[in-house]
Amino acid sequence: MNNLQMTLSPVMNVQHTFLHPRAQQFSLKYPVMKYILNNPTGNAWKKLIQTCKYFFQKYPIIPICSVETYDEAEWSRWKADKEVLDLSKCFQNLWLYDRLSVKHVHVYFSNKQKILSNLVSKIEKCDFRKISICSQTLLLEEYQMLTSSSITGLQIHLKRCTIIYSDGSEVPIDKLIERIYNVTNFDIYCNQCTKMFEGDAVVKMAQILPTLKNMCCFTLENLTKAFDFALITDFLLKNDIINISLDYAKFRPCEYYKTLLTKFLSELFANPPKKIPDLPFLIFFNGGCEYRKMIKLQSHQRCQLH
Repeated sequence: MNNLQMTLSPVMNVQHTFLHPRAQQFSLKYPVMKYILNNPTGNAWKKLIQTCKYFFQKYPIIPICSVETYDEAEWSRWKADKEVLDLSKCFQNLWLYDRLSVKHVHVYFSNKQKILSNLVSKIEKCDFRKISICSQTLLLEEYQMLTSSSITGLQIHLKRCTIIYSDGSEVPIDKLIERIYNVTNFDIYCNQCTKMFEGDAVVKMAQILPTLKNMCCFTLENLTKAFDFALITDFLLKNDIINISLDYAKFRPCEYYKTLLTKFLSELFANPPKKIPDLPFLIFFNGGCEYRKMIKLQSHQRCQLH
């Protein structure tokens, strides 16, 4: 009995608590274990800490594969790997490593437009493969955290989102893309009142795009007159890297745009770039003739590639 009591004694077992686990005897050598500890993927880390608490004690970070919102009355809530995530009870050391999805919310639910900021404050590391965000207002630092994935192949889809500086002013488009070197697909469905294309933002955007070597598809939708098409025509006529898609909301070309598009299309058809842009708004220009001609040219290029 005395031996049993000694075995169960808290004094005897205090060194083997969660924070002070029993020393592990691994079959692999120390350099290998050190490499595993310092270089895991999110999925591998999740399996490791589920297998052995030693790893979590060494690096207390919680890996989550998929996070998404769901609606509950006038509030939006979070699910992490299909389980309800209560941020008020959550550690501030999350590792999000695959998918993020924030669903559309109505503007009159202002409490929902900050739900993503509440999550970002809990994140220590991001390695997303796909980000889909609707109707959110984010600080630039929060946006940079979410898009900081070290994994090539990240897809970003933003719909009616506003990225702002700490003073409340809107971040221009060039600042949103200047560091996204691992992104392959970038898609923005713009707010009608957006100011991200003001000043020289579009010119700088056209200068940055060719430097994004992993970028495959770049899409801007729901554009307004605030996006001056003339500022990007030179890039479109020389582009041989990225599939570009630009579309205006309720496009009705004025005389200025008719002249601009006539000149642009003439040069494009005379000397087609390797990546012909997708410009759906052209269906409202000249009866859609040039748009149909462009589609045929795109199809011809695809056939040549195959």
